[in-house]
Amino acid sequence: MLERFNGLRGNIDQVLMLSGFFLLFFVFFAPCFGQYPLGEPDTDRRRDYRPGIGIGYSVSIPKQPLGFHIILRPEQNYAVLLDIRWGGFIEGFENYYEDITITDSEIEWEDEFLGSELSSATVVIGLVRYVSPNLGVWAGMGYSYIRYYRKYNDAFEILGTDGDYWIKDRGRSEWLTSLAAGFFFEFNFGMTITAGYQSVPNGLIIGIGQMFRF
Repeated sequence: MLERFNGLRGNIDQVLMLSGFFLLFFVFFAPCFGQYPLGEPDTDRRRDYRPGIGIGYSVSIPKQPLGFHIILRPEQNYAVLLDIRWGGFIEGFENYYEDITITDSEIEWEDEFLGSELSSATVVIGLVRYVSPNLGVWAGMGYSYIRYYRKYNDAFEILGTDGDYWIKDRGRSEWLTSLAAGFFFEFNFGMTITAGYQSVPNGLIIGIGQMFRF
């Protein structure tokens, strides 16, 4: 059953990534087909357009519950997006031990290994291509710093909570390239909503913010 679930999850990830690559292609090559492929905005709106900068709250479900984004829209057709997110606050847990090693847990004490988890921080820079005055598609690339942790159970319940405790997997920390793509919508009163998908750590991106005009 677990193998079938992992296989299904892998297929879903592949579909989402292919969708992201499609959006990436659209964002960078849409200019070849002219401005606003879904229809030209009216002349008055183009003449009255004011550049803006937006800020907002951004998360990636399920691994990164905290973050923010900044979007700079210097002209009506394009914007630049900076998205920063992080999560996995295991080192802040009461039952986390910095000085205990894997050798201590597995060789010296023979504690039971219960599983692993990660903490991460991601920075992505993307380009937004507006297909209408309010709706844009975006794609970007950045880096994620991943650090891994291991959970054990102390049968004598000397460590942790009911014997469960976390330690750092000192041999596993890495910088990985992260791809992301999605949609960006701006209401006429300035509120913004963004949604998308990122590859590392894989998850659904959701954001809400406010655009301020110059």
